[in-house]
Order: sequence, then C-alpha cells, then structure tokens
Amino acid sequence: MPPVISTMVEAAPEEFRQAVALSCLAPLGVVGCQLEAVYLDGNAHTPLFQTAISAPQASGKSWLINIADRLMKPVTEMDDAQLAMLKDYCDQVAELRAMHPRISMMQIEGFLGPRPKPIVRDLGAKVSTTAMMELMDNAQGLAIVLRSDEADSLVKSWLSRNTDVSDMLRIGWDGGWYKQNMASVSKTYSGKVRLRMATMLAGTPDAFCRLFPNVQNGAVSRQLIVGLDDMFGCHMPTWRKLTEAEEAEVDSGLARLNAVSVMQNDDGVEVQPRYEMDLSYVNKSLAEWCAEQTALAKSHNSHTRWVFHKRCAVMGFRAAILAHFLWGESADEAVRGKVCDFALWVADMALLGLMKRYELPEDVAKHFFAKKPYDALSDTFTIGDLAEQLQTYGLMSQPYDVICKWKRGNRVRFSGKTVATSRGMKRVYEKIKPEVSVMEE
Repeated sequence: MPPVISTMVEAAPEEFRQAVALSCLAPLGVVGCQLEAVYLDGNAHTPLFQTAISAPQASGKSWLINIADRLMKPVTEMDDAQLAMLKDYCDQVAELRAMHPRISMMQIEGFLGPRPKPIVRDLGAKVSTTAMMELMDNAQGLAIVLRSDEADSLVKSWLSRNTDVSDMLRIGWDGGWYKQNMASVSKTYSGKVRLRMATMLAGTPDAFCRLFPNVQNGAVSRQLIVGLDDMFGCHMPTWRKLTEAEEAEVDSGLARLNAVSVMQNDDGVEVQPRYEMDLSYVNKSLAEWCAEQTALAKSHNSHTRWVFHKRCAVMGFRAAILAHFLWGESADEAVRGKVCDFALWVADMALLGLMKRYELPEDVAKHFFAKKPYDALSDTFTIGDLAEQLQTYGLMSQPYDVICKWKRGNRVRFSGKTVATSRGMKRVYEKIKPEVSVMEE
C-alpha cells in the first residue's frame, strides 16, 4: 500500500483492512484533485472516486466515514476559513445597514469590496442543484465531495428538489459540464459549470438499491463499492490509535497532495494548475488486465463483466495516480511495480464489488442462480423457507440476495400477502410460471 493509505490500513482491524484501503481513495483524490495523467483512451484523468460503503446496519460503516474525516482535514480547514471570511463580511454589511438604513449594496461594496465567493468543497447530502452549481463555480475547477453516513439522506434530499442525482454523479465522475437554464434567474442559477464530484456514501444494500434502482444506469458502474465481511457472532473489532509519528506522516502526505491543488496566502486561496504525470508504465499493465477480462467475458459469455471491467480499469488507473505521487514519483522499477500492483488490486476489487451486487439483464436471462433450491420450494414460500433450502444445498448466499436475483430474472414475485412465522411477519413470494404457447400445449 502507498504511504498514508498504508498507515491508515495498519491501524485497522484485520477484517477491515481491505475496506479501509479502498475508503481512503475518495478523500485523498479530493485533496489532490489537480493531479492528472493520460489513460489508455488518450484522455487525461484525475483521481476522482465515488465510493459506496454498502453493508448491513451496525456493521462498522461509521469507522470508514471517520477515515474520510481524517484525510479530508486540509479541505475542511480551508472550508472553515473561507466560511469564516464570508461571515465576517456579512457581519460588516449588517453593521453598515444598522448605521445607514438607506445604504445601497453598491455603496456597501464601495466600502468593503465585492462580496467574497468562498470555496467550499466538503458538502453533505442536503444541497440543492442551484447551490451546488454556485459552489462549483466558486471552486474554480477544484473537486467537491458529497459525504453522508446514510445514503437514504441523498435519496430523500434530492428527490424533493426535482434533481436527477444520477445525472450529476455521471457527469461529476468524468468532470464534464453540467448545465441548467431556469426561467427565474433571480432565485436560481442558470448557466453551466465544470462539475467534478467525488462521493463518500455509506448505507445498507437496500438504501443503495433505492439510490440506484436501474442497473443499466451509467452511475452504477462508476461506483467503487466497498463491502464488509459478515461478522455475525464475531468479537468487537479494535481500532488502534495512530501514534504521533504516524499522525505526522499522514499530515505530511496530505500537505503534499493539498499543495498540488491549492496554495493559501495573504490574498486568499490560489487554485493551482493541473499537475501532469506520465503513467504510461501503468497503462501497459492495465491493458493486459483489460485483455484478460475481455477473454474471461467471452469465455463466460458475461455482458456484466465486459461492461463493468472497463470502468474498473479506470478506477485502477486513478488509484495509480495517487500511488505514484505518494511514493514520490519514483523512477525505481521496484516502486513502479508496486504502483502497478496497487492499480490492478483496486481494479480487481472494484470489479468484484460490482459483480457481487449487480447483473445486467442480458446475463440475468441466461443464468438461473440457485436452481436446485428453487425447484425444491413450493409454488409459494417465505424467506425462511428459502434460507432452509440454501442451507440444505450448502449455498452461502444470503436469502435476500437470491430473491433479488430471481426477481431480476423474472422467476419470482411478491404475492402481496404476508404470513406469521416464529420470526415475525414475513412476505410470501410466488414462483412465476413460464407462459406456454398454444403450439407447445
């Protein structure tokens, strides 16, 4: 693992270490958002990640969010300073208005100067489209990050504002232009901004299903899904506190990353130009990885692997941008080998996370997952009945995951009824019998 990431990983319990490494990427990418390198497709990429920490409730997701708090320190400190500057200006405006009730805004700006446009980049879930566009305009091309420990908050907040969250996530991942034209110019923002958006969201699998209800939506394949092992019955994990030397090491790495993006001086914040790096050696490794995944997709006839592996390779490349910089942009072959290994590991983990949770309709129609338990069940059954059959056939899959796959494959549906069981009221599912044509009869 690269510096900073390795420090955070070593302080985590063994069962959390992979998740910690992946959770470091989004916050570090925001801090060093002006890093840039040319990918296989010839386009320049920056280390933007949209991370979805998907795990059951009370599974330890909050610890991963706390990591983002630590690594986002340079950004949040600058945000606080910028907001304090705006508050000070507003207080002075209020004092002038109290002394001179008829003073105009033009006169106020003559005394105090123009109203500051603070650069605020660390956002929560409750932000309107107009506010986000204004903040992105003020950010002068720097990346913003949406953070929330409950993915449902994003669903509820943005549904109420007539906003297509998937549009913003898709455009923000690629750093494209987001446009809005409104009739009421005085109350809204009309125009276009360069939208560069990272996310750090945590929630249950159900919450992410509500956030991404359509697997064919391009926002799904842009998600770096971080899962946690099922630790039912395990001991409480213990997180080690960083030593003073480790804290200093992390701060040093963050300072280097932050200096690439912004410089703070007496005149305010100065956004830095893109910091270009040559990662052609990483592209060679990723090209080989893509060829392997293409061969696997063909041999397994898997449209899902074919579609998802391309975005996962980009995630691996973006991880390599951070790793190359954190390892001091070394030309040493051994260090470059570690950068390539890290890039391929991130690509593998990203692909695994997507394929465990999603399957494209082209593949759902071909595959019949857990057919033997399905055949053993009666025409109507509960989740408890399914759990017993899965255990009988030695399948480790979670019953709700199996139900989701059967629904997507048009094998079962909710009957609309519930039944009382020893574990409370449970839904009753029914099998969907294939339609038989007259000729077949």
